Amino acid sequence: MWCADARNTYSPTSRLPPEVLAYVFEWLILVSPADVEGRLGWIESVTHVCRSWREVALGRPALWRRISFTIGLEWAKEMLARAKSAPLVI
Repeated sequence: MWCADARNTYSPTSRLPPEVLAYVFEWLILVSPADVEGRLGWIESVTHVCRSWREVALGRPALWRRISFTIGLEWAKEMLARAKSAPLVI
């Protein structure tokens, strides 16, 4: 999966398989959780880089299993929906 932005095409991270990228995102969740000071944390950091990163993040239920209520009820509902059948952490 390649980043849609032409500037990112030559970046080594744009050549990572989606599975590896998702694993990296899992570590980022621990470092920059979505509930720090009511900010989106990892969500904003990952989904705003390029289309392929956004697709990987939105398509991996395990990344959404840490449900945060501190960023709002709507976000908690969205995280719950995206987590699908992944074991939840509340």
